[in-house]
Amino acid sequence: MREITQEEIDEKVKAHKLWLDSEGEHGEKARFTDVLITTKTFAFQNLHGAVFKNVDCVNTNFERADLVFTYFKNVHFNHVNFADTRLDYSKFIHCSINNTTYLFANLKYVDFTCTTLDNVDFTYSNLYKVDFSTAIIENIHVSRAI
Repeated sequence: MREITQEEIDEKVKAHKLWLDSEGEHGEKARFTDVLITTKTFAFQNLHGAVFKNVDCVNTNFERADLVFTYFKNVHFNHVNFADTRLDYSKFIHCSINNTTYLFANLKYVDFTCTTLDNVDFTYSNLYKVDFSTAIIENIHVSRAI
């Protein structure tokens, strides 16, 4: 698996912004496929509707990112920061989420289909209508969830 650079991430984010702003006429939808994302940042970026598939994501920062309607499939998250991130209507399909924080995140209508959650912190997060029905939950913190 090839490690993606921060420069490549920034280029994809820029093209995605153009795609969003032009309603699909210009730019390109951000797709992160078959890559390793280690010690990178997506903080404060708008990746509304992006796709992450077959990704290993380690020590990565998504703080305050807009990930509404984002699709995650076969993504392995370890030590990832989703603090204060918007994830409404996103899907986590066959993912593994370990040692990760969603502190103050907005997770309305998020689907965790066949996803394993271990040592995940949802403190102060909006968990309205989150679907954990097929998730494998090892250890999560939900105190004071909204």
